[in-house]
Amino acid sequence: MEPNRIEVKTTLTEEANSQYFIGRVRQGSWIVYFILAAIQTIFFPEVTNLAIVVFIGLGWLLYSTAFMRPNLMRTYLFSSFIIFGYASTSFLFPLLFTTLEGKPVVFNLEYPEHVFLHALAGMAVLLVAHAIYRFLMRSTSDRSVSVMKVLGFYTPPTDMQLWIMGFVGLVSMYYVYFMNPDLGRDPTGQPLDKLVQSLSTFTYAPYVIICGALYGRKSKTIGSNLIPLGVFTLVLFALAIGRNSTGAFMFGFTTIAFAYLVACFIGVFKPKFFTLRNVIIGALGLWLLVGPLADLRTAMVIVRGERTEISAETLLLRTLEAYDDKEAIRERRINDLGAELIDPDWDELYVDNVFANRFSNVKFADLSLERADMLGEYDPDMLDFAYAYLIGSVPDPVIKFFGFDIDKELAYSNSHGDMIYLASGGQGTGGGFRVGHFAGLGMATFGWWYLGLLGAGMIIVFYLVDKFQEQKKTLTNDESASEHHSTRFSFCGLLALTTFFQFLQLESVTQIGSFLIRGWLQMALLYVVIFHLSRVVSGVPFKRLKWSSAPN
Repeated sequence: MEPNRIEVKTTLTEEANSQYFIGRVRQGSWIVYFILAAIQTIFFPEVTNLAIVVFIGLGWLLYSTAFMRPNLMRTYLFSSFIIFGYASTSFLFPLLFTTLEGKPVVFNLEYPEHVFLHALAGMAVLLVAHAIYRFLMRSTSDRSVSVMKVLGFYTPPTDMQLWIMGFVGLVSMYYVYFMNPDLGRDPTGQPLDKLVQSLSTFTYAPYVIICGALYGRKSKTIGSNLIPLGVFTLVLFALAIGRNSTGAFMFGFTTIAFAYLVACFIGVFKPKFFTLRNVIIGALGLWLLVGPLADLRTAMVIVRGERTEISAETLLLRTLEAYDDKEAIRERRINDLGAELIDPDWDELYVDNVFANRFSNVKFADLSLERADMLGEYDPDMLDFAYAYLIGSVPDPVIKFFGFDIDKELAYSNSHGDMIYLASGGQGTGGGFRVGHFAGLGMATFGWWYLGLLGAGMIIVFYLVDKFQEQKKTLTNDESASEHHSTRFSFCGLLALTTFFQFLQLESVTQIGSFLIRGWLQMALLYVVIFHLSRVVSGVPFKRLKWSSAPN
């Protein structure tokens, strides 16, 4: 076997690990569901609430029956992970987190039946789209030479390369939010500035070192990287506070968590959850989420109104001062629970915990569907905005060459939630980046045809994201001539696991089009450039890429 190939052999042990883990996850998820359903039934026995609990069970049944299969998840890992993310955030997580907070699952929802009906319809469309995609893949013969292989996508980066990538990401983040803060809020900007901004996605590369076996590293170097990772995390925290973004440092933790989860899904790691080490790590993680990180998030909210008026350095200091004032944090939380909303027409309250809120807030779908009901189908303003947003994802020189008449700044200085709010008579202003959902935006823009656009677009998305892994079949040299299966992963795909998990928390199906036009290509090209530049800087000889040009 060639050296340095990102290759995970599908051995009997790994197949057994995968079957065991997925079986336990499926079984455990249903145990959790029935416990949560019983609690909801006892404490919140309203008919609508119980009906939604049943809807959630149907959605999870659709997913777990069709997709929680070891061979399918190993063969189509990244596309499967997208659907896993949709099923979790649309069904199981809302039930879990509302129950943990002592709320009915329909808490603060005006259109709960519509929300989960559209979620079920979306799940059905995704399952059909993935079945079509798998059929097309089986019907298409493999090419003898992979362009992605030649470019080095499946060659594992060294630890030094990952640290270089992470450093480049940190420098990019510092430049955008400390040295040039207007760039983060400017939807157009200079091409070079936007290129620097896009490099911030590599900030989280060093965290994947912890799961090095997943991308083909043979030696264990976790111990020697723990202290550097700790220092790196502290710097990342400071930058995240300076840009007033919890997501900036959450991505580091979710990158580790999702990489470990994926490794368990495909059997690379043998899951041992109830060890002393894991219990300690789990308890520490829970304490961080409900204690220091929750306080830090509230401190960020306290100073958020000043972030456009002061420098990032000053914002960092103000946030730390607010974090030290525990009484102010307590009062802020009380006020948030009981005070009048600043914008009562767009109340996003659903789950209190700010971290759980990122993965379970179905209130966005509720608000969008409510506004869609006001507008009706095929609203002209929403159609114009969808067109401008889609064309706006094309590079500016192309837009100018073909003479597209769009206001790119308007399209990208407002969220889809802003537009449906304003189009339906909202009295607030644009630029607030209200969070919408593709169900409501889809109904207002395309009617029920949005489901067809969702399915058609996701077939192509499934194909593109699964290009970050390569399946190989070879014959052994012994007399049995048995068939050997192996999977090779691109680090580029592993780095984007959080993005894939949240992919279908879309505001509009037009964002699928934007990903197809620009998002995937930009992600792939940036990775190729940073991968080879980091090889040069770290002194890795190019002769190690010779195997890449060999045919399959």
